[in-house]
Amino acid sequence: MKKFMAAMLIFILVISSGLSVSAATKYSPNTVKKLGTQGKLPKTVGHVGMTYGQLKKQIPGHLEIGEAGTLYYAKNSTAVYLFLKYDMKQMKNSSKVYLISRTFKQSSFTKPLTASVMKKNFNGKTKVGSSNYFGGAVYKPAYKTNSKNYIMHNINATEGIVTLTVGTKKNLQSSGWWLNS
Repeated sequence: MKKFMAAMLIFILVISSGLSVSAATKYSPNTVKKLGTQGKLPKTVGHVGMTYGQLKKQIPGHLEIGEAGTLYYAKNSTAVYLFLKYDMKQMKNSSKVYLISRTFKQSSFTKPLTASVMKKNFNGKTKVGSSNYFGGAVYKPAYKTNSKNYIMHNINATEGIVTLTVGTKKNLQSSGWWLNS
């Protein structure tokens, strides 16, 4: 009887406090597309085009120089923000985010973001990469979200993860980011 009363009291407290117990938010392919039109990704703060000054105020992280430019790694996240600055001395608060990339578990989505799901839910598919990369071809699929932005899609099926990168087609192609993801 005491256990029943304790359980009822906890239930009443949870209901009266407005708290709810729910599963983690899952994102649909349409939500991914909608965020992509804004230069955003799910579970990621910020957008393509925001300034470095805004980014570092909103998201703790650190800068590193990479092959594609200067990278800002968000703390406690798999989000990476790319700036086209090849020297940290060039980084200014007004420098703009060029691309955003993040790795997700496939379980973060209402249905796994396979190539067929992406093709079905997005406006069109293109490839970014090079046919002449050290004697071989390297391409990654990118899906059109609107007239401006694309989401590059890379799956690691054995680990159940997907990496999404948002930016313009030109930015995806010219950054060489397709080599990294």
